[in-house]
Amino acid sequence: MKVRLTVEVSDSARLHIGALDRSDLDSRALAGREGIREYVQRHVNALGEQADALYMGPLTDAEIKDAREAVTYLRANGKTDDQIRAWLLLQQARIQVSTAYIESDRRFRADVPQS
Repeated sequence: MKVRLTVEVSDSARLHIGALDRSDLDSRALAGREGIREYVQRHVNALGEQADALYMGPLTDAEIKDAREAVTYLRANGKTDDQIRAWLLLQQARIQVSTAYIESDRRFRADVPQS
């Protein structure tokens, strides 16, 4: 998908982005249009990789069975539908983060120059 976007960048942000480019010491004081574009593109790509890593697809039959058993147990113990929904979302988030976030974060940090 292509998105046309206009971004206003302050001089302080341009100075900061320019200083991140360690490859060319003469031009690092102020990032130009192309430098800003590359910086934004690098971060959008990293976010896309994170999204791919975090989306786990539809639930398997075993996961559906476990969720149904959990809902039955929670209802038997007097939990409301809102509490059950929150618990299920929390469990899903815990699984996604524990299995995918660490590797995705390492890739993201590798793209960002460290000072």
